[in-house]
Amino acid sequence: MSGGPLRVGVIGTGSLGYHHARLLREVRGASFRGFFESNTDRAGTVSRELGIRAFPSIEALLAEVDVVSIAVPTSYHHVVAKAALEAGKHVLIEKPITTTIEEADELLAIAQRTGALVQIGHIERFNRAIRAALPCRILAVSTADTPAKASSM
Repeated sequence: MSGGPLRVGVIGTGSLGYHHARLLREVRGASFRGFFESNTDRAGTVSRELGIRAFPSIEALLAEVDVVSIAVPTSYHHVVAKAALEAGKHVLIEKPITTTIEEADELLAIAQRTGALVQIGHIERFNRAIRAALPCRILAVSTADTPAKASSM
Protein backbone atom coordinates (compact mmCIF):
# COMPACT_ATOMS: atom_id res chain seq x y z
CA MET A 1 0.00 0.00 0.00
CA SER A 2 1.09 3.56 -0.56
CA GLY A 3 2.12 5.88 2.27
CA GLY A 4 -0.23 8.70 1.27
CA PRO A 5 -3.97 8.85 0.67
CA LEU A 6 -5.77 5.61 -0.07
CA ARG A 7 -5.63 5.05 -3.83
CA VAL A 8 -9.04 3.92 -5.09
CA GLY A 9 -10.42 2.56 -8.36
CA VAL A 10 -13.57 0.99 -9.77
CA ILE A 11 -13.95 -2.09 -11.94
CA GLY A 12 -17.18 -2.06 -13.93
CA THR A 13 -19.16 1.09 -14.65
CA GLY A 14 -22.69 -0.08 -15.31
CA SER A 15 -25.39 1.67 -13.31
CA LEU A 16 -23.95 0.85 -9.86
CA GLY A 17 -20.30 1.15 -10.85
CA TYR A 18 -20.97 4.54 -12.42
CA HIS A 19 -22.28 5.80 -9.08
CA HIS A 20 -19.37 4.23 -7.22
CA ALA A 21 -16.95 6.12 -9.46
CA ARG A 22 -18.91 9.36 -9.22
CA LEU A 23 -19.01 9.23 -5.42
CA LEU A 24 -15.51 7.88 -4.81
CA ARG A 25 -14.05 10.89 -6.65
CA GLU A 26 -15.31 13.03 -3.76
CA VAL A 27 -14.10 11.00 -0.75
CA ARG A 28 -11.75 13.05 1.40
CA GLY A 29 -8.57 11.22 2.31
CA ALA A 30 -8.72 9.10 -0.83
CA SER A 31 -7.15 9.55 -4.23
CA PHE A 32 -9.48 8.31 -6.97
CA ARG A 33 -7.25 6.94 -9.73
CA GLY A 34 -9.80 5.81 -12.31
CA PHE A 35 -11.70 2.79 -13.53
CA PHE A 36 -11.69 -0.18 -15.86
CA GLU A 37 -14.68 -0.93 -18.07
CA SER A 38 -14.58 -3.78 -20.61
CA ASN A 39 -17.03 -2.02 -22.93
CA THR A 40 -14.83 0.58 -24.63
CA ASP A 41 -17.77 2.75 -25.75
CA ARG A 42 -19.09 2.84 -22.19
CA ALA A 43 -15.57 3.55 -20.87
CA GLY A 44 -15.29 6.58 -23.15
CA THR A 45 -18.69 7.88 -22.10
CA VAL A 46 -17.99 7.50 -18.38
CA SER A 47 -14.54 9.04 -18.74
CA ARG A 48 -15.97 12.09 -20.53
CA GLU A 49 -19.01 12.51 -18.26
CA LEU A 50 -17.10 12.21 -14.99
CA GLY A 51 -13.74 13.55 -16.14
CA ILE A 52 -11.89 10.47 -14.90
CA ARG A 53 -9.28 8.13 -16.31
CA ALA A 54 -10.28 4.88 -18.01
CA PHE A 55 -7.58 2.21 -17.63
CA PRO A 56 -6.95 -0.16 -20.56
CA SER A 57 -6.99 -3.30 -18.39
CA ILE A 58 -7.78 -4.55 -14.91
CA GLU A 59 -4.07 -5.22 -14.40
CA ALA A 60 -3.16 -1.63 -15.26
CA LEU A 61 -5.71 -0.32 -12.76
CA LEU A 62 -4.59 -2.74 -10.03
CA ALA A 63 -1.00 -1.54 -10.46
CA GLU A 64 -2.06 1.95 -9.34
CA VAL A 65 -4.57 1.39 -6.53
CA ASP A 66 -4.77 0.11 -2.95
CA VAL A 67 -8.47 -0.75 -3.07
CA VAL A 68 -11.06 -1.41 -5.78
CA SER A 69 -14.80 -1.32 -5.87
CA ILE A 70 -16.01 -4.25 -7.97
CA ALA A 71 -19.31 -3.58 -9.71
CA VAL A 72 -19.24 -6.06 -12.58
CA PRO A 73 -22.04 -8.56 -13.29
CA THR A 74 -22.29 -11.16 -10.52
CA SER A 75 -21.01 -13.97 -12.74
CA TYR A 76 -17.66 -12.12 -12.92
CA HIS A 77 -17.31 -11.25 -9.22
CA HIS A 78 -15.14 -14.28 -8.46
CA VAL A 79 -12.60 -13.90 -11.26
CA VAL A 80 -12.26 -10.12 -10.84
CA ALA A 81 -12.07 -10.17 -7.04
CA LYS A 82 -9.61 -13.07 -7.15
CA ALA A 83 -7.26 -11.07 -9.39
CA ALA A 84 -7.50 -8.04 -7.10
CA LEU A 85 -7.00 -10.03 -3.89
CA GLU A 86 -4.07 -11.97 -5.32
CA ALA A 87 -2.52 -8.59 -6.16
CA GLY A 88 -2.93 -7.67 -2.47
CA LYS A 89 -5.71 -5.14 -3.06
CA HIS A 90 -8.58 -4.52 -0.67
CA VAL A 91 -11.98 -5.03 -2.33
CA LEU A 92 -15.55 -3.84 -2.02
CA ILE A 93 -17.68 -6.31 -3.96
CA GLU A 94 -21.25 -5.48 -4.86
CA LYS A 95 -23.68 -8.06 -3.51
CA PRO A 96 -23.82 -10.96 -3.80
CA ILE A 97 -20.18 -11.82 -3.15
CA THR A 98 -20.16 -14.62 -5.77
CA THR A 99 -22.52 -17.12 -7.37
CA THR A 100 -21.41 -20.04 -5.17
CA ILE A 101 -20.33 -20.60 -1.59
CA GLU A 102 -17.18 -22.33 -2.83
CA GLU A 103 -16.13 -19.25 -4.81
CA ALA A 104 -16.81 -17.03 -1.80
CA ASP A 105 -14.77 -19.32 0.45
CA GLU A 106 -11.88 -19.18 -2.02
CA LEU A 107 -11.93 -15.36 -2.05
CA LEU A 108 -11.95 -15.22 1.75
CA ALA A 109 -9.04 -17.68 1.92
CA ILE A 110 -7.03 -15.52 -0.50
CA ALA A 111 -7.86 -12.41 1.53
CA GLN A 112 -6.72 -14.11 4.72
CA ARG A 113 -3.49 -15.23 3.06
CA THR A 114 -2.69 -11.81 1.56
CA GLY A 115 -3.99 -9.66 4.42
CA ALA A 116 -6.42 -7.89 2.10
CA LEU A 117 -9.83 -6.77 3.34
CA VAL A 118 -13.10 -7.83 1.73
CA GLN A 119 -16.37 -5.96 2.14
CA ILE A 120 -19.64 -6.83 0.47
CA GLY A 121 -21.88 -3.95 -0.65
CA HIS A 122 -24.80 -4.59 1.69
CA ILE A 123 -25.53 -0.88 1.95
CA GLU A 124 -28.75 -1.25 3.91
CA ARG A 125 -26.74 -2.14 7.00
CA PHE A 126 -25.76 1.55 7.10
CA ASN A 127 -29.33 2.80 6.62
CA ARG A 128 -30.39 4.74 9.74
CA ALA A 129 -33.90 3.27 9.66
CA ILE A 130 -32.56 -0.29 9.49
CA ARG A 131 -30.03 0.37 12.27
CA ALA A 132 -32.78 1.82 14.46
CA ALA A 133 -34.87 -1.31 13.94
CA LEU A 134 -32.10 -3.78 14.80
CA PRO A 135 -32.93 -4.05 18.53
CA CYS A 136 -36.56 -5.02 17.77
CA ARG A 137 -38.19 -8.44 17.67
CA ILE A 138 -39.52 -10.15 14.58
CA LEU A 139 -43.24 -10.57 15.20
CA ALA A 140 -44.28 -12.38 12.05
CA VAL A 141 -42.84 -13.85 8.90
CA SER A 142 -44.87 -14.84 5.88
CA THR A 143 -44.46 -15.75 2.26
CA ALA A 144 -46.96 -15.78 -0.56
CA ASP A 145 -47.86 -19.44 0.04
CA THR A 146 -47.75 -19.69 3.85
CA PRO A 147 -49.58 -17.76 6.54
CA ALA A 148 -47.71 -15.55 8.98
CA LYS A 149 -46.60 -17.20 12.21
CA ALA A 150 -45.86 -15.32 15.40
CA SER A 151 -42.38 -15.62 16.83
CA SER A 152 -40.90 -14.59 20.15
CA MET A 153 -37.36 -14.16 18.84
